[in-house]
Amino acid sequence: MPSTPPSRRLRRLPLPTFAFCLLHFALAAQPAPSQSRQFSYPRGIALDSAGNLYLADSGTDNIQKLTPAGVATTLAGLAGARASADGAGTAAGFNGPKDVAVDRAGNLYVADTANKSLRKITPAGAVTTLPGLAGN
Repeated sequence: MPSTPPSRRLRRLPLPTFAFCLLHFALAAQPAPSQSRQFSYPRGIALDSAGNLYLADSGTDNIQKLTPAGVATTLAGLAGARASADGAGTAAGFNGPKDVAVDRAGNLYVADTANKSLRKITPAGAVTTLPGLAGN
């Protein structure tokens, strides 16, 4: 029997005390339901005070945002475009983002691992590289 490739899906799960989204890895070869979103290599996740879930996808080199209503969007980065560029939305470039964290002000911090950089995404969506030894 041929083996089926793994699929990675993000699903909204109704949980009594923790109702938001959960990253779910499924080994099924079935098409994703309409509320699922495909990822290449999802890594770190973070949750903000509004219940938004952020995910660093190292395979597509971008940052995804999923709202409590289940709306998934690319917050920053351009899929498949490995880069190190500041900007907003798809004008920003990442190279192997591996983790994300959110502060109380709603800023998102990204460990842009292959670029050896720490990046900041403001609530308005502006991506900047924090001072340090980026690229070294």
